[in-house]
Amino acid sequence: MTRSATLLENVGSVADGSWVRWEGGRTALMVSYTTKPTTLTLDIRGKDGDAVSISTISAQGLTSVDLPTGQYRMGMSGGSASAIYADLYLIPHN
Repeated sequence: MTRSATLLENVGSVADGSWVRWEGGRTALMVSYTTKPTTLTLDIRGKDGDAVSISTISAQGLTSVDLPTGQYRMGMSGGSASAIYADLYLIPHN
C-alpha cells in the first residue's frame, strides 16, 4: 500500500497537477507555497474523467481527510504561483 503521494513539487506556474492514484483511507494533506494561485483545490477524477473539486485550499498547512480510492490532483486557476508543494500521507489505523 502506498503511504505517500506527491501531488505538486516546486510548481512555479498556474496549471493543474497530474493525476495520482491513491488507495484512500484516513489521509493527511500537506500544502505549502511561496505564492498561492487565486484558486487551489484538491480534485478527484469522476467516472466520466472530469475533475470534481472536493476541497478548496485557503491556507498552507496540514489537514486530515477521509478519501475514497481514486485519482487525485491539485487544481489551480488565476493569479500567480510559485514554489507550491502538496503531498498526501496515509494515516495508519491503530
